[in-house]
Amino acid sequence: MNNIIIRHITLIILVLISDIVFSVEIPRLRWVSVNIYTGNIDLKWEASATPGIEKYSIHRGVITTLNGQPDKTMELLSGAETFNLSFSFTPAAYGIDVFSNIETFGVKAHIGSEDSQVDDISPSWDSTMLLQADFDECLAKIDFSWNKYDFNMWPSGTMEYRIYVSENGGEYQFFDKVPSNKHNYSTTNIEAYNDYRFFVAALSVDNPGDSATSNYVDINTTMEKLPDYLNMDYATYNNNNAEINILVDPESELTTYHLYRSASEQGVFDSITQIVTSDKTINYIDEVDYNNGPYYYKVYAVNRCGNKISESENIASTLILSRSGSSLQPVLSWNKYINWINGVAGYNVYRKIGERDFGQIYSGSELLITDNELGTLAGTNQSADVCYKVTAYKVSDAYSSNSESHSNEICYTLPVNIRFEFDAFIPGDSQNGSFGPAIDFLPDDFKMEIINRSGMVVFSTTNPETPRWDGRIKGRFAPSGAYMCVVQYRTGSGKRKVIRTGVVVAYP
Repeated sequence: MNNIIIRHITLIILVLISDIVFSVEIPRLRWVSVNIYTGNIDLKWEASATPGIEKYSIHRGVITTLNGQPDKTMELLSGAETFNLSFSFTPAAYGIDVFSNIETFGVKAHIGSEDSQVDDISPSWDSTMLLQADFDECLAKIDFSWNKYDFNMWPSGTMEYRIYVSENGGEYQFFDKVPSNKHNYSTTNIEAYNDYRFFVAALSVDNPGDSATSNYVDINTTMEKLPDYLNMDYATYNNNNAEINILVDPESELTTYHLYRSASEQGVFDSITQIVTSDKTINYIDEVDYNNGPYYYKVYAVNRCGNKISESENIASTLILSRSGSSLQPVLSWNKYINWINGVAGYNVYRKIGERDFGQIYSGSELLITDNELGTLAGTNQSADVCYKVTAYKVSDAYSSNSESHSNEICYTLPVNIRFEFDAFIPGDSQNGSFGPAIDFLPDDFKMEIINRSGMVVFSTTNPETPRWDGRIKGRFAPSGAYMCVVQYRTGSGKRKVIRTGVVVAYP
């Protein structure tokens, strides 16, 4: 009651002072916003500093033609008057469509017959933000655009734009933010067959609590369901080719994949094949010379539009083993495996001698080791053929726990080193009663013959582990005298060698 009395007294005083030029201060708009819950247009402003304000009226910007040129004027919305500092109204009641058009509004302050002026383009009005969106099924992408929020009444302008989303009717959640100088945005962070509702909010620099929201847009993402994951499980050795294994999200609806290969991790990847399958574990043999690697692989899933729509979250590489150093003390080295999601747990190095199975000789994280044990095996009836390979195994992850990558095998022949330590023996003697060579490493193909002076073979063996002649011929001690010993053998390289030496049978 007291406020009403004071306002009327103030009005009387102002009227009485008629020789003073009077101007009503324009109210400062805080925001013009589309309410994404009610669909109303909400306006908020600060009180005019002019004493005795009786009411505020809401005006809409209208474009007319003046002298053949477009001209914007402000027209009063019927019934849009208030004593408050905010106003909300239903756009449809005034034939306004905030989903299709940018709408401009201003506020007048009134005292008696005087009012603030918002009839021309001045800092007394502001516009709604019109958000538009386009969903591209082929690219699985949504593109957004909106007009710059005019922020005529925000002294320092807009701080940023924030994008919010409601998914399948759920609560709105913050989605992303965009700098104030940008008025478009694209996202592929969407799922198939979902209903999305987006809106954009502009935030004031001076007071982030002041914000203007756009209209909302609805998007239904009817498209093939993309894989939540596309994982390069491993690349490994397979009969001198590269074998690649790929794991695909079982819920994915894509069935076409392009496999790419590069000679380096950071190099150019070239497409090597298209794979069409509904399988979710994809195995492929790349018929390359494995030893010319390492090779690096990644895969893209392709949708029905022919677009590469999803890339593998990692790449896979082959593992190449190399050897240097001496034959009896080989230095083994290999490239680092690239790149399981959680990394490499370690490497195991295996060695095989002859026809035996591979046995592990090292486990750890190093990329180079020296086999110092090999030389100690000389003279222990070990085959001269030795092979090595290395296996990388991964840290357990969500995809599979036992993936491995096997390297190529490196095989070579150790020095057989057949030698005779004496050239005479006494058959039946407890100390020197047989004759045969000492062999460091056993050859693949071996034959030793003893030949008498007549050229007859009196003894023969193909066992390199015990190549000994006890001096007997058909169960009887051989006559004393000189004999010829001929050793023939073949190494792993296929070369056949012959060694000849004389031996004397003597009796005390």
